[in-house]
Amino acid sequence: MKKRIIVLLITLLTLSGCTLSSDPIVTDATIIHDLGTTEVMTNPKKVVVFDLGVLETLDALDIDVAAVPKSNITSNLQKFNDSMYVNAGTLFEPDFETLYTLSPDLIIISGRAATHYEELSKIAPTIFMGLNNEDFLGSFTKNMQTLATIFPDAQNKINEKLNDYQKAVNEALVMTKASTQTVMMLLVNGNSLSVFGQGGRFGFMFNELKLTPIQANIEASSHGMEISFEFIARENPDVIYVMDRGQIVGSETSAKQLLDNDIVNQSNAARNNRIVYVDPEAWYITIGGLNSNLKILEEVLSAFSN
Repeated sequence: MKKRIIVLLITLLTLSGCTLSSDPIVTDATIIHDLGTTEVMTNPKKVVVFDLGVLETLDALDIDVAAVPKSNITSNLQKFNDSMYVNAGTLFEPDFETLYTLSPDLIIISGRAATHYEELSKIAPTIFMGLNNEDFLGSFTKNMQTLATIFPDAQNKINEKLNDYQKAVNEALVMTKASTQTVMMLLVNGNSLSVFGQGGRFGFMFNELKLTPIQANIEASSHGMEISFEFIARENPDVIYVMDRGQIVGSETSAKQLLDNDIVNQSNAARNNRIVYVDPEAWYITIGGLNSNLKILEEVLSAFSN
């Protein structure tokens, strides 16, 4: 009798157009973010991503997307230049006509596209997943937890990767806390130099990774404080991290060429071979992505490994 009832139920489901599927269950989730509160479906199929750090993370988690800003794709994300992915515009300027036609299930943005939040929200549920310069590790963890909520099938993998990252941070802190070497963070853009301190874009190096900053009072800014070679000589840091933005925008002068001069070469960092030229894409474009954040840790620690 019980067997006949089960067969009858399956028959009725089939006749009514329902099938027994192994597809992920779609439910609703409430996402609270810096720009508002957004109701989203879980396991969305058509996802548009305007943050390349988030895109890098989704790729690492084997979660596919529908559209990306192709004009800004980094070298490690070249697969998304394929024609199977829709061109969503640029990091700063979404292609609204294309997005309306695509009719996505979810749009993910960060700081560069934040001014378009309201208009994008009219097209599809839109969430902000930027990084907080004053709480870099906390905001990164929150973003990962948000992805775990939206893509519950990836939750175990996300938790595993978060644990690995926190372990790497803890190991880094053992080394950085034990060091008294002073650190300078430089951004080189063509022929111009900018330094970053405890506030602004790279403040996490000092506030969370506990590197010892130089003594100068540096203005908090996302673009840094413009300086001269003489400033480097005066502060005489033990370690200099250099992010060459010119590699991204196509500058004719490289950071290595610019800093290879008599003034900089007299610094402790240069004399002790502790000028570290970091990966500009990881530090500037895909920062906040799983792989990029791990690379940043590796490059920070490279100055303390010898």
